[in-house]
Amino acid sequence: MRPEKEYSKEFIENYQQSFSLMRKSNIHIFKDDSNSLIKTIEVYVNMLCMCLFFVSYTTWVIMMIIDRSDILKLVLKLPVYIALIQAFIKSVLLAINQKGIKNIITHLGRNWRVDGLTAIQTTKKYQLINRFSLLQKAFYFVSISCIFVILMEPIVNMLTRKFILHQETKLVLPFPSLFPFDPFKNWLLYITVYIFQVYGVMGFVYAYMGAEFLMGAFCLHLIVEFTLLREDLLLIKPKEGGKSEDFCDDEIKKFVKRHQDLIMLCNQLDDVFNGINFTALLSVTTIICLFAFSAKVSHDMLNIFINCLSVFGILMYLFIMCLYSELLANEAVGVAESAYSNLWYNCGTRYHQKTQFIIMRSQKICCFTCLKFTPISLNTFSRVLSSTWSFLSLIMSVLDDEY
Repeated sequence: MRPEKEYSKEFIENYQQSFSLMRKSNIHIFKDDSNSLIKTIEVYVNMLCMCLFFVSYTTWVIMMIIDRSDILKLVLKLPVYIALIQAFIKSVLLAINQKGIKNIITHLGRNWRVDGLTAIQTTKKYQLINRFSLLQKAFYFVSISCIFVILMEPIVNMLTRKFILHQETKLVLPFPSLFPFDPFKNWLLYITVYIFQVYGVMGFVYAYMGAEFLMGAFCLHLIVEFTLLREDLLLIKPKEGGKSEDFCDDEIKKFVKRHQDLIMLCNQLDDVFNGINFTALLSVTTIICLFAFSAKVSHDMLNIFINCLSVFGILMYLFIMCLYSELLANEAVGVAESAYSNLWYNCGTRYHQKTQFIIMRSQKICCFTCLKFTPISLNTFSRVLSSTWSFLSLIMSVLDDEY
């Protein structure tokens, strides 16, 4: 099934970027109709390159830990390796939760509202979509810029020194790896290994970014649905001698049904992403500290720029994740405010009871959690920044004299 044929263009276009990125990392939420031999070979080649790249990088890290001859070099290369592990875990979790992801998309797509909206609802809806699009474009630009600089800096730097400045220089790969042969034996072998590393690491990058884009699209649609739902509740205006109590009951029953569906989808969304969010929060402090330390000890302005850009990209990812969760929680809790603002006192007891139930049910926050334990919000972002700064200050104070 191709989702662009099943659902409205307005709905599915917010998922196209994430689908495209995840397909490049061999994660297919919806099966492709065209199963050509070339695509099958491409999938296996991509998987093989990713696995071999990860194994070669892991082998180098293990050998450096055993050898202990150059701990500083190991520390400088660890943040990228930890990010690779994080991307690998995300890939596995996305693959495991493919069915759950597909169910959420199916449910949201079938209930996505295009027609029958008021002017206020339409305005709020497209404001949210435009803000989401701007935020995602900014994250994509920063992420691609960061990985592009990391991948191209070694070869550009080496070629500049060798052919323009006419300086003696060694061949350098973008990532340290251990091979059963010498990758610097000749230019052909060097270029081949370089392309292999670029191709291998991009699979992890696509998985890393695809998870964020997918999470963002889910949050956007749930936030939009909660926003429209709040306006629906405000449109129910019972008046004495006006709407009958039976009509009010029918309206509120429809509202409660949609509200329950959204709460269920929020719970399913958290089931899919709580492990991914835990992985991100678990490693983000370590990665930021290591990148910041690398920038501190580096004497090359380009390396300082790369490390600072990497820190900015990771912080941006963390901020977006916390912001999505915060906005989703605010809109879900805001349903209670809309229910209280409704003219519930002009209807009978049954209407009062249903309104009270809506208010009580809305008190339970719908947001991302860390392994179903800790809610994620902008306070989480500030706490991570605080702890990261504390650890970084400690590292700098201990190692300041040595480096």
